[in-house]
Amino acid sequence: MMEVKVSIMAKNKILVGVDGSEHNKLVIDKAAEFAKSEETEMFLVHAITPHALSEQELVYAQERCGSEFSRRLLDSGLPPFPIEENDERRSVYQYMQAREAFNQVYADDVLKRAQDQLRERGIVNIKTIIENDEPSNAILKTAELEDVDLIIIGRGNHNILTDFFLGSTAQKVLQKTKRTVLTVT
Repeated sequence: MMEVKVSIMAKNKILVGVDGSEHNKLVIDKAAEFAKSEETEMFLVHAITPHALSEQELVYAQERCGSEFSRRLLDSGLPPFPIEENDERRSVYQYMQAREAFNQVYADDVLKRAQDQLRERGIVNIKTIIENDEPSNAILKTAELEDVDLIIIGRGNHNILTDFFLGSTAQKVLQKTKRTVLTVT
C-alpha cells in the first residue's frame, strides 16, 4: 500500500470538533500543526446532544462526582415519578435539570482541556463554542458562520456497521461541506 502525504498551508481560521475522547488529543495536536501563525483563529466546537451517557462521560462523572453518580444511573433504569407533592423521590424535571447541568459542566471541561492543550503548543487565539445540536450540524453551522478555512475532526471508535446505519460525524461533514476537511484517525 502506498502512503500519500498531503500538504496543507497554514490556515487563518481552523475549526476543530472536540468531544473529550482520548483520540481527540491527537486531533488537537494535528490542529496545532496547521496553526503556524499568531493570526490563526482556532474555533473549538463541542456539541451537546440528548443521549444516554457514553462510557467516557460516565468515567468523567465518576471521577468528578464519585461512584454514587454512575451507580445511580446504571442501577436506576427510569427515574421514579413522584406520587405526591411531598414525595422525596425526584421528578423527571429534576433529572432533566441535572442532565442539563452535567452537559454544561462536561462541555466546559472538554473545551478547557482542549484550550490548555493548544496553549501549550503556542496557540492563543482560541474561541470555544457549545452547540445544542448533533455534532455534524454544529460543526457545519459554525464553519459557515465563522467562514473557516479548514475543519479538523476525529474519526475513531466506529465500526463499519455503525457507520453504515447511522453515519459518522466525519462522514456527514465530508458529504455536506465544500470546505477543506481533515479527518484524524
